Amino acid sequence: MFSVDHALPEEGAEAAIKAGTDLVLATLQKLDLSQVITTPFGDMPAGHFAMVPMADMVIHRWDLAKGTNQNTNFESNMAEVCIQVLTPALDMGRASGFFGSEVSVPDSASVQDRLLGMSGRTP
Repeated sequence: MFSVDHALPEEGAEAAIKAGTDLVLATLQKLDLSQVITTPFGDMPAGHFAMVPMADMVIHRWDLAKGTNQNTNFESNMAEVCIQVLTPALDMGRASGFFGSEVSVPDSASVQDRLLGMSGRTP
């Protein structure tokens, strides 16, 4: 998949993230979010595609928390939104290497664990 092939900044990461976020928000304000656009995951409304990075951040927040032995829990409503956002993109995402194979979780699993399983993580 992807790898970081350069040193991460020791300083300025927060400013870089804020600048990137501000640019994304400014771009979104100019878009017709109901317009259907072609994305790496197929055609979908721009507003739906705009939610994909949010779902990505929620899942990677879990990755970071898990890897650093911090609290991995997040609100179930966030997991529910992420499931709705990612479900239409899963097949294309797996074919492109964005997601690993689905990890089976019990039917009784929490919505967070269902999201993690569908995104290729072992809760």
